Amino acid sequence: MNKRLIGSLTVEASLIFPIVLFVVISLLYIGIYLHDVTCMKAIVNEATQRYELAYSNKIDINTGEVLSNNKRLSRGLYWRFSNYNDHDKYVKEFIRNKIKDNLIMKDDNIIISTKIIHNNIMKSVNITVEKDFTTFIAPVNNILSLNGKNLTMAVSSKAIVKDQVELIRNIDMLDNISDDIPILRNSKENYKKKIRDIIDFFQ
Repeated sequence: MNKRLIGSLTVEASLIFPIVLFVVISLLYIGIYLHDVTCMKAIVNEATQRYELAYSNKIDINTGEVLSNNKRLSRGLYWRFSNYNDHDKYVKEFIRNKIKDNLIMKDDNIIISTKIIHNNIMKSVNITVEKDFTTFIAPVNNILSLNGKNLTMAVSSKAIVKDQVELIRNIDMLDNISDDIPILRNSKENYKKKIRDIIDFFQ
């Protein structure tokens, strides 16, 4: 009787153990996925802030060093038009190096896109990073995949470029353009008249 009991327990354990092992491995990889996504988000946030500060000529994008007034002036008046490609190159290199150092599932297949959105008054920096999350176990990849596609880690970050000099220039330009549009010119004159009336009232 004991031999039969031991035999049945062995058979049941041999059926259950692979399922339990597979569940444990899947949970482990889900934890790794959450860790890597969190690290990627932190890296992209740091890269976006660095891009924004370098874009407004406040730091050196390669080293992160704050620029002195002399270094900022030595770049000339038109530095905004000459350093875009360097910024993209350094930011992408920065992100790739950080990902290799900090992520558990390292992979060279990383898609990094940087974009500067130009508005008339202000600009913003957008960085998006995408990376496939693949494991060494094919059945786990099948479970984690969606519609036959590998699970993808995608994070993005946005920063407003705080460039006061450029903001003032853009506002002055819009103000000058508005003088050539009759409706806007009349609105500005009416606004100035109202302001003068308020000042006269308090005086």
